Amino acid sequence: MRSAEGLAAAQAWVRDVIKSNPAKYVVVMEHYQWFFGESGRTSQYGRWKDLFDECGVDLAIGANNHIYARTNAIYQGRETDGSKGTVYIQTPSSDNERGQGLKEWTDNKDLIKFRWTEGGSTVGAILLRADDSKLHLTLYDRNGNALDSVSVAAKR
Repeated sequence: MRSAEGLAAAQAWVRDVIKSNPAKYVVVMEHYQWFFGESGRTSQYGRWKDLFDECGVDLAIGANNHIYARTNAIYQGRETDGSKGTVYIQTPSSDNERGQGLKEWTDNKDLIKFRWTEGGSTVGAILLRADDSKLHLTLYDRNGNALDSVSVAAKR
């Protein structure tokens, strides 16, 4: 979205899709990162957080800058106990070619709970399991070591 009108149209579409598709979990995915993983600076999070709060999004998955970053549930800009709010996750690189290194963590230290990369040659994966009450996500490195995990409560 390169304009305010484009963003408004995209958000109207997302709002309609969520409203028209009742489900136990609301998961939104997009290509771009919620936060710039190398420093923690806000990226797409700033454009979408209010809509996600309004629509009850449980999990927002992004990517693009190839650095894993994860929050706990956030509602109205603050971490919650998980009973409301959105967990934001950015996937790491998985092709051993497009990773990035971490820089000094300067922004959103109160929101981002974990960051990870292996630098330029990163291979990582996220396993997502679902049960009747939660989504469970675990980050694994190239050797199969579990590095981080989070559970996302069903809110519907």
